[in-house]
Amino acid sequence: MGERFSKELNDLKKILKKFHPKTDLSVVEEAFYFSKKSHENQFRASGKPYFTHPYEVAKILAEEGLDEVIVSAALLHDVIEDTNASKKEIESLFGKKVAALVEGVTKLDILSFKSRQEYSTAAITKTVIAASKDLRILIIKIFDKLHNMRTIKYLPKEKQRRIAGDVMSIYVPLIHKLGMHEVKYELEELSFGILEPKKYKKMKSLIARERKKKLKVIHKATELIKKKFSKEKWEFSHETKSIYTHYSKMIGQNRQLSELTDYTILKIFVKNTYDCYTTMGKIHSIFKPIPYKVKDFIAIPEFGIYKALHTQVIGPLKKPLKIYIITKELDEIGEKGIVAYLKNNQTEEFKNFAESLPKLKTPGIKNNKELAETMNLEHHNNTMLVFTTKGESLTLPPEATALDFSCFTDGKNSYKSSAAKINGKLVPLWTQLKTGDRIKILYSNTSHLNSSWLSFVNSEKSKTVINQHLEKKRKPKNKKMKIARLRIECVDRPKLIMDQVTILAKNGLDIETSISRMNEDNTTCYSEFFIREQNMQNIQKAIKQLKKIPNTLNISLAYP
Repeated sequence: MGERFSKELNDLKKILKKFHPKTDLSVVEEAFYFSKKSHENQFRASGKPYFTHPYEVAKILAEEGLDEVIVSAALLHDVIEDTNASKKEIESLFGKKVAALVEGVTKLDILSFKSRQEYSTAAITKTVIAASKDLRILIIKIFDKLHNMRTIKYLPKEKQRRIAGDVMSIYVPLIHKLGMHEVKYELEELSFGILEPKKYKKMKSLIARERKKKLKVIHKATELIKKKFSKEKWEFSHETKSIYTHYSKMIGQNRQLSELTDYTILKIFVKNTYDCYTTMGKIHSIFKPIPYKVKDFIAIPEFGIYKALHTQVIGPLKKPLKIYIITKELDEIGEKGIVAYLKNNQTEEFKNFAESLPKLKTPGIKNNKELAETMNLEHHNNTMLVFTTKGESLTLPPEATALDFSCFTDGKNSYKSSAAKINGKLVPLWTQLKTGDRIKILYSNTSHLNSSWLSFVNSEKSKTVINQHLEKKRKPKNKKMKIARLRIECVDRPKLIMDQVTILAKNGLDIETSISRMNEDNTTCYSEFFIREQNMQNIQKAIKQLKKIPNTLNISLAYP
């Protein structure tokens, strides 16, 4: 056992020397043995010595290129909480800087709280308040949470779901604000697999297939770019996002899996930011850009930290292709976020960014919902996380209502929904939900279903469920008649809907109901027409004419 721990210390020091060759690592060595001794005879749920946890957290931080102070604090981050060690003792042995970080990460006493939820929220709030003085506290806590999530399989299922719920509602949005996309995607992946295992497994399989197709487009595009601009010293790579990112986009934007275009993204690395702009012009000279899909995050960085040029083009095989144009330095910041500033000793940038984050001035926050609202974290990834009264979690669009919740949890009986209780308060079905809400649907013996329900739900699934119930309620003269859903995506302009309806009417199509909405970019929109199918030839004829309307981006036909 001693030999193993000696090897682990040498491995840790070797990693630190790689990034900080001239640094005295005696404090790290002392912290290593102090933590090892303090956690002696303590074990994790996996059966491994407890010390393996602070060691792994410290190792992750060392691999991120961070210094001996934060790595030492990571080794000691649980000693005040779980052993007899005191802050005073830590300060006398390791100095004020290390002691302040350790104290900031130390959790509260759970016995002083009425409920597990109240304790959980208070613990996160304490960390955030402490981090307002020194952001390194939050960084240690994030990597502590990351290692715990990587080893969460050893905990009871109920506890896994509770922890994953906290991660998704608070930590992931916070990490997004810190620009730490690499950690964010991993935590989303792990949490989604715990909270929605069936959906995660299904989405993982479907997206793996779509990524394979997109890679063919990327390889072909790369070949064409290299051939056309052979003198340019560009480097090429590709990027993928978490499965949850795609899933939340489908729910939040009412989109089908086939409508997403960013399963895999082509990345072009250039020398400097000026070259980013000239490169985009060259790319657009061979691939036609999709209108209003160019984003300049160099001029206007996301959260003040992420910088790159994004564009979407019609690539090879006439398939949409998303491209990021970026420098190697900016890419590191885009992946690592605030951690990259720490690693590269960009003190001024780190300080300015830390000061720009929302501050919590009071610890008196009762639950995660209130904490998320206070820090403006509710609409991360365009979704919200809500709960049943049994504590089961559910991901919904940001403007979802109680009726959306009913359709997601019990689609078969949703037509009997009459009212809802949100956090114990009786409310109507059209009440919008917020992250962290606990919802119970009340049902009646008779159906309250009517077509107006379509106007106050905000998800594709809910519309499908309601339309299925409406179909059963209707009694068409021709029992073989179906309802077709025609979805048209366009760049918005005046009289657009009128032009679309005119074409449908000229082709003799019977429109039962329609929905039109603006997308988040405030430039593109979509219309959905529910048509009583009478003549397939007429529908196909109408689709051909609709495609000729200027700036029509996509048309799809389905039978809900």
